[in-house]
Amino acid sequence: MIYIGNIEILTAKSAIYLGNVGTNGRETPMNIRLFATLAAGSLVLAAQPALATAPVGDPLGGLQAMRELNAIVFGDTHGWLSVEGKTFVGGTVQNGGEFGGGNASKSEAASSRAILTVGGNSNSYTRILNGSNGGSGSVGSPATVDVGGNVSNLALGTNNVAVKIGGTVAQSSASSGSTVESGGTGSGWLGDNGGSFATGKGAGFTSGVTSSISSEAAKLEADLTALSTSLAGLETTDGNSITNSYGAMVFTAVSDGTGKSVFNLTEAAFSGWQWTLNAADPTLTIVFNVTGDGSYLWNSNLAGAFSAFADQIIWNFSDATSLNINQTVYGSLLSPFADLRANSAIRGTVVAKDLQASSGVKMAAFDGTDIGLADPAPEPATWAMMIAGFGLVGAALRRRERRGRIAHSSN
Repeated sequence: MIYIGNIEILTAKSAIYLGNVGTNGRETPMNIRLFATLAAGSLVLAAQPALATAPVGDPLGGLQAMRELNAIVFGDTHGWLSVEGKTFVGGTVQNGGEFGGGNASKSEAASSRAILTVGGNSNSYTRILNGSNGGSGSVGSPATVDVGGNVSNLALGTNNVAVKIGGTVAQSSASSGSTVESGGTGSGWLGDNGGSFATGKGAGFTSGVTSSISSEAAKLEADLTALSTSLAGLETTDGNSITNSYGAMVFTAVSDGTGKSVFNLTEAAFSGWQWTLNAADPTLTIVFNVTGDGSYLWNSNLAGAFSAFADQIIWNFSDATSLNINQTVYGSLLSPFADLRANSAIRGTVVAKDLQASSGVKMAAFDGTDIGLADPAPEPATWAMMIAGFGLVGAALRRRERRGRIAHSSN
């Protein structure tokens, strides 16, 4: 039984009763007109476009995205980019790259996401592979590529790939069993190589491709920003320690009792020629929160257990706008507002506003726990519908009560 004001809901009987609304004060069933009023109000609210704003960020959704994707870039990529796993780029792939090469020992969570998704254009040489997903299956199953803008110099280095392009396609090659479809025209050399090209499919096809990518981009950005903010609010785990041994920082991580361990580092602490990790619990998920002036330079070599924990570590730069890395990173990098430039390999999932990674992004996608994060609050539209619905119920009750008083006085 649930009470909301003077409304009593008997859920066990699948009936709704309103207390003190009849002329004799007894509980009476809600009449059909009240149901109709509430239902109509809800339908009107559901139809309001003003309530369908940007999605509310879900930190758990952000964690899942980091399990399923190897690189997530909200803006553009710069320079040749090699990513072993799946990649999402909200903007443009500026200088091409190689995607989906796979890794025989490291994996990412299986999903229906494309090997490569690009919101804008991809006009430099880009090669699509479909390598091993940790020795079990392939990176893409099925293998797909989605591009919202124009494509040129695309090369499918694996068979049976389904490619959807919102714009035009030029100077590209398919592969055996592959299909390349585009909303715009095809031009230049298009080599089917046992596959097929279907170009000029029109505005409806283009709209379907671009709207899907836009929705995915909005959700990823909302979820991963919410995740970064949530992690930044975690307290340092009691029992963790940081010691300095001749300029080398030694991190000792212990569990907080829920399977996670948290370090909160200031920019001043983000120094030292070498960092070493000690962690006795092999299942531990470790979060490093780093905050400062928003501009960071990473010159510290990671040693000790960092490599073994790569898929269970998150480096969270919640306020970073610039992040330059000159040493190999073990662990996932969460920097949703940063222009990230990496001159050494990143072994984990990378999240950035813009990305240049000259030594590539390696598969060690996040595979840790949910870190005790909660589901998000209902979206604004949901709250609005609930509140307005209760208001309609209250208004109907008041009208009915007035009618009861009038009838009683006339008697």
